[in-house]
Formats: sequence, C-alpha cells, structure tokens
Amino acid sequence: MTFQHKGCSWYDDEIRCVFEALPDKVFVVSEDGTFIKYHTNKPEHLAAKPEDLLGKKITDILPQGTAHRLMKLVAAALASKKQQSMIF
Repeated sequence: MTFQHKGCSWYDDEIRCVFEALPDKVFVVSEDGTFIKYHTNKPEHLAAKPEDLLGKKITDILPQGTAHRLMKLVAAALASKKQQSMIF
C-alpha cells in the first residue's frame, strides 16, 4: 500500500507503522478478485512480481485450487462485511 499522500496526518503515519510491523501479506481485492492494493515486507515471497499483481485477478495469478479458495473468502468477506484470512 502506498502511504505517500499529500497532507498525511499522524493517523497515516500510525497506520503505516502498523502495516510495516505485520509479518503477513495483506491484499485488497475487488469483488471480482482483482488485486487493488497489497502490503508485504517480503515481496520475494509473492506468487508474482509486485508490479505484475495490481490489476490482475486472483484466478490469473494463483493455481486454480488456491484461487478458488480465495474467491470463496472474497465472497464471505462481502457477505459478512468482515475480514477473512487464509493460511497457505
């Protein structure tokens, strides 16, 4: 995620610190599974180069089984309005 915006407030700095401390990957995807944003401290552990993820769909990047499981989580997140997670 990019936090370099004009007019950053202390809140933006605090959120940036939280994301930088996370050991996990965080992805923001659209309803159809398109990668919109991501955060990782280890981009070398991603399934594709970071610049190749944005604008691509989960189903275009990941193996079919993994993509299917993730798309079920996207649907669950939209239905429940709650964060979903998956370990793989």
